[in-house]
Amino acid sequence: MNDSGQTPASGAATVGQGAAQGAPPKSNKKWWFIGCGCALVLCFFVTVAAALIGYVVYTSSGSDGKSAAARVVTDQAEAIKRHDFETAYDFMSNDYRAEIDVHAFEKTVEANAGWLLRYTSLKITRDEMGQDSATVVVDVGTQDGQKATITYLLRPDDSGTWKIEGFDRKVED
Repeated sequence: MNDSGQTPASGAATVGQGAAQGAPPKSNKKWWFIGCGCALVLCFFVTVAAALIGYVVYTSSGSDGKSAAARVVTDQAEAIKRHDFETAYDFMSNDYRAEIDVHAFEKTVEANAGWLLRYTSLKITRDEMGQDSATVVVDVGTQDGQKATITYLLRPDDSGTWKIEGFDRKVED
């Protein structure tokens, strides 16, 4: 019976009783799925960000772990060993190339650093890069036991490519 004294029809709820008596409790599944979805999206973005950071670090140091400046030094040494003096000359700075042409460069290498034509080991012992200069120190060895330490000074050119500005060598007996 209700407040007016009448009996409600079967199945009809009186005011204030409907939600409490026959309705099932509200489910939180919807919010659980939304929360899990947000967590997955966040994990995806964190993974993408980590991959991008890893890629930038990997490409800036090279796949071999060498800096860009150290790769220039080793690439030039390999070009000299192959007697590819034009390529080796291209690794020199514009200031150096303004003073010495490729033929004089070839003669200088043959006269003063002929052991670079036949090196068997080349080990970078120091690799320091700054924003506007880099120093790379390399130990070089030949089959006949000759050893040398070369200190390279590099600077980026206008396009940001590292170029060899100069070098100093110490040959061990």
